[in-house]
Amino acid sequence: MRHWHRQFLGCTQLPRTLSALAISEFFTLNSGEARSVLTRYGLDMRLGTALQIGFLKMCGRPLDKLQRVPVTVLEYLSPQLGGAPPEIATLRAIYGQRRKTPYDHQQFALDTLGMTRFDFTADAPRVLDALCDEVRAGVDGDKLLAQVRVILYERRYVIPAPRTVGELAKHAREKVEHEISGAIERTISPSSRARWVAQLFQLREDGMTLRSFCRSLRDRSTPAATRSIGGTSCCRNNWRSPRKSAPARSRRCWPRVIWNSASRRCYG
Repeated sequence: MRHWHRQFLGCTQLPRTLSALAISEFFTLNSGEARSVLTRYGLDMRLGTALQIGFLKMCGRPLDKLQRVPVTVLEYLSPQLGGAPPEIATLRAIYGQRRKTPYDHQQFALDTLGMTRFDFTADAPRVLDALCDEVRAGVDGDKLLAQVRVILYERRYVIPAPRTVGELAKHAREKVEHEISGAIERTISPSSRARWVAQLFQLREDGMTLRSFCRSLRDRSTPAATRSIGGTSCCRNNWRSPRKSAPARSRRCWPRVIWNSASRRCYG
């Protein structure tokens, strides 16, 4: 997938303006798509169907909102469908009083592109391994949410609502954290972990506990000096000086200390 395509994934409506590149990329019907539209629908219904196909290619989900459509998109699609662009460029004008027709066009577009609607119970296990690989690689936050949408799109799933995307990211993080916790418990002695916990709650000269200090470093945009716990740094991954990057040979990857509030254990 092209990098610039990712900005559109999950959108629910067309942007007010689209570049010529984007219009050409998403709203060009290949021979099979054009043949399906031309043989299935009359002239008055072809434009709405083609819009659904193009929007599904671009955003990974059907076009629901009866919004104004950029004239440039209509002018690009109409010659492919054997007609002229409408004078009123809104989906409401295109569909008129046909309330069921937009949903028929959505399903037709899904069938044409071979996409299926995402069912969390049935489909989440099929994408969870790929999402966990992203988490293990250090992808988190908004970047992880964006990667969830990419993975769903590449597997021909309709991108679900943001809440479902967030749940998928959460499940992937929890699975990886559980794997890490199990590996740490098997390799690091209980006495070492207990010593780390005690050190985490010791007060510093500034009145903060070491745990609070480590969390403040994670939340800052500018890295600060770190302090070690038994030889293990408590700063975030890939710490680098904000002023001058260290030479490639001397850079270090600082492991993260993980605090499990439920078991009151420290992992790192």
